[in-house]
Amino acid sequence: MGKLNTYVSNYLDEVRGEVNKLVNPDDNTKVDIPHFDLLKKSSESIEGSKIIKDKMFVIQTMLGRAGCVGMNTIDKNYKINFPFDHHLHLDMGPEWYWIGMHSDIINQKGEKGRISALIVMKRNRCVGTGIQKEAGWTNEEVNLVNNLATVTVDFGVGNKKYYRRNKNSKWLLSGEDKDDDVKFSKYGDNFLYKCGDDIFSGSENVLPLNVIVDDGDNMKINITLKHQVNFKVDDSFFLQGIPSLHIGGSGGTGLTPIPTPGIYYSWPQLLVTGEINVGGESYKIDNGLAWMDHQLMMTSLENADRKINPIPFVEDFKPYNGWTWQYFNLKNGDAFTGSSFMTGEMTDKMIFPYGYYIKNDSGKWKAHYITGSLLQMYEKEFPEFTEKPDSKKVTLPIIRSFDKLKSLFGKPLTGVGVPWNDDGTFNETNWALTAEIPADFFDLTGEFADGVGYLEYVGFQKVEDFEKICLDILNNDKLPI
Repeated sequence: MGKLNTYVSNYLDEVRGEVNKLVNPDDNTKVDIPHFDLLKKSSESIEGSKIIKDKMFVIQTMLGRAGCVGMNTIDKNYKINFPFDHHLHLDMGPEWYWIGMHSDIINQKGEKGRISALIVMKRNRCVGTGIQKEAGWTNEEVNLVNNLATVTVDFGVGNKKYYRRNKNSKWLLSGEDKDDDVKFSKYGDNFLYKCGDDIFSGSENVLPLNVIVDDGDNMKINITLKHQVNFKVDDSFFLQGIPSLHIGGSGGTGLTPIPTPGIYYSWPQLLVTGEINVGGESYKIDNGLAWMDHQLMMTSLENADRKINPIPFVEDFKPYNGWTWQYFNLKNGDAFTGSSFMTGEMTDKMIFPYGYYIKNDSGKWKAHYITGSLLQMYEKEFPEFTEKPDSKKVTLPIIRSFDKLKSLFGKPLTGVGVPWNDDGTFNETNWALTAEIPADFFDLTGEFADGVGYLEYVGFQKVEDFEKICLDILNNDKLPI
C-alpha cells in the first residue's frame, strides 16, 4: 500500500477510535461511524484513483462531526489577535474567505446593466497533525484547496445570464498538481491564498485585496477590494460569532461555539474596482460594493454545555440538515446579515435566531445583534447535478421575507429579498448542491434602506439523498456526471 493510502487509512482508524469513546445511552453500545468499512476501503486505494481529490472530499464529508479529530482547535479562551488571525490556521479544520460583490455595468452596445460575482477560496486538511508529522508532510501538502466562482449578468427581463467557474481543486499529495499551486501566507507576510491560477493577495491586514480568478475563456475576474475611505484598515471589519449583547453595538466575540468551534468576522461595504470577463465580453467595475467573510469553522464530537444530546451519528438531523444565510449592503451605508437553520422537516417559516445589523459610526462598525423570523417563498426545482439537467430535482424557495428583525438599538427591520436571477446553484467539491443567489433587498418599513446582497442555501437535499451520492462515488470510484 502506498504512503498516501497508508496514512489516510491510519487517520481514519484514529478518528474511529475517538468516535468509539462515545456511548449510546439507549443500548449502552459504542457509537460508530456509518459506512466506516467503505471509508476505510476507499482510503486504502485513494492513491491510485482517477478521482483522488473528489474521493478525499467525500471521505472528509462522511466523517461528519468527527472530521476534525486530531487537529488543533479553537476553545472558549482563545484570544483573537490581528493581523495574525487574518492569515490561515493551517493546523486546524475547514477555513475559507467568502466574497460577494455587485456593480453597475455597461455592455459593448452601450446598454446599462449590473453584474454580481461570488468567489470562495476554501481549504481543508486531509489528516490530523499527528499523522501529518509522522508522514513528514508540509501544511501545503496536507491541505486540499478549492476555489469556486459564479457570475450573474443582468441586463433586464429576458437578458440575464449565469456563469459557473469550472472546478478548481488542488492537492499536492494527489500527484496531479504543481508545488506552487498551493500557497498560504504566514503572520508577518503580505496576505496570500493561492489555488492554482486563482489568487487572493493583499497586505498583512488583507486590504487592499486583489482577487484573480482565471478560468480561461470561460471566466476571468481581476478585482481589488478596499475599505471605505473614512475607515482605517484595522476598523474595516466587525466580529461575528457569539454575541456580546451590549447596547453599544460591540458585535460578537469573533468566536463560534461548540459543536462548530472557530472564528468568524466580516468586512461589509467594501469598495470594488477591476474587470470581469464572461460570455466573451469584458465589464469594467468602477463603483462596486462587496462583502467579505473569513470563517474558520471546525466540527466537534462535543456538544455545547457538555450535553449528551445530540449524539453524533446516532441523532444526526434528518430528513434535512441545512441552513439559509444572507447579507445585504444597504444604500445608506449600513448592512445586515444572519442565518436560519433547517434541522428536521423543511418549513416555509423559519426562526431567524442569529444576525447582526451593522452601522457606520464615525469610521468604526457598530454591530447590533438581531433576531426575528423569515418566510421562504416561490419554490423552484433545480437538478441535483448542475451539469445534468435530467438528474433528481431539489426544491429551493428563492424569495425571502424578513419579519421584524429586532435588536436593542431601535426599530425592527422588515423587508423582502428578491433574486436577480432564478438560478445560483453549483455543486461543491463533495458534490452537494448549494446555491448563492445575488438579490435585491427592499425595506418595507421606511425606516432603513434598500440594498443588494446574496441569499445562501445549504443542505436542501435530503440527508439520505446526499449520502447516496457520496456512497456511489466511493463504491464505484466514479463521478456522478
